[in-house]
Amino acid sequence: TDMSPSQMAFNCPCAVNFREVISYPEYSKFVGGVSSSKFLGTRPRASLRKDVLFEVSRSFVGAKDVYQRFKITMSEETTPEEEAEKDEKAVQLLKARRKRSKGDTRPVSLILGGGRIGLALADMDPIHSAVLHRGDDVPVAHRGPVIVATRNEDLDGVLSMTPESRRKDLLFLQNGMISEWLEKNDLAENTQAVLWFAVGEKGDDPVDGYGTVVWGRWAEEFKERLSRGNVRCKILKSKAELEKNRAEKLLWSSVFGVLSRRYNMTVGEVVSNYQNDVEELTAELAPIVERALRIRLDAGVVPRLCNYSNTIFNYSDGIKEFNWRNGWIIEQERSPLHVKALREMGLISS
Repeated sequence: TDMSPSQMAFNCPCAVNFREVISYPEYSKFVGGVSSSKFLGTRPRASLRKDVLFEVSRSFVGAKDVYQRFKITMSEETTPEEEAEKDEKAVQLLKARRKRSKGDTRPVSLILGGGRIGLALADMDPIHSAVLHRGDDVPVAHRGPVIVATRNEDLDGVLSMTPESRRKDLLFLQNGMISEWLEKNDLAENTQAVLWFAVGEKGDDPVDGYGTVVWGRWAEEFKERLSRGNVRCKILKSKAELEKNRAEKLLWSSVFGVLSRRYNMTVGEVVSNYQNDVEELTAELAPIVERALRIRLDAGVVPRLCNYSNTIFNYSDGIKEFNWRNGWIIEQERSPLHVKALREMGLISS
């Protein structure tokens, strides 16, 4: 498209600014040898696709996110370091990006979604990260994992922004029962993770619950990313193991979502004050989930759920993404304690 240099910088997901992009040696090969002097301070004279610019500027990962999060003004007259000198952390990120080894073969991960989890994942490995937001298309030229860190309700939109050839690289980490959606969209064999860590607010460090698992093509890359953020992750050998773990996380979010909201407490406080309620509601919902998914959960579900809540003691949960969590369980089978709690909250009428 026809954009100014500064516009081009921000439309390329990982370019620091247009001056750096066009100084990259491979740039002229993509645009037919147009010299940088013809571009600086003027509107581009060539039609450049976003996926080409992405490929050119792979070494400049993370700067767009740095700009958004630290409000750096990247003008055409100054270098990124000069613009960011008032923010020490931003400078450190930009310098770290430039120190990326020439022998570094790890792929850049695209992270779809700039919320709590998306930004936490990007922070873990900024040199190998590029955050895309609503309206950004997944570049065809990119090679690497595409981590879907969006809400469940945005999953259909993710498909629309992802070219058919790139969909095999989508990595899903949503809570709730997403298996049916994945099956419907021929994505059941994609890399999937179940996150057992919490991020309170944007910019907070993750609190590890020591249970995160991943399965699939990009499992090693995802585990490496989490390790850089001091979050433990286990690679599972089978999809069946993944489904059991996802079912357990569904139970945790459904049980503690109800009780945290009912008593207006953090998940750790719920364990401290209402563990009997946790045991009763889990005992009611676990068999429903097992029957629906035709699985058998390992013994000790309640202690594991309570241990996780104690690990992230100050996290406040609630009823979220109802249709994918508590609502999904209600569709399988209505049970007394669950129905009573959801009626009290006005989430179901009968």
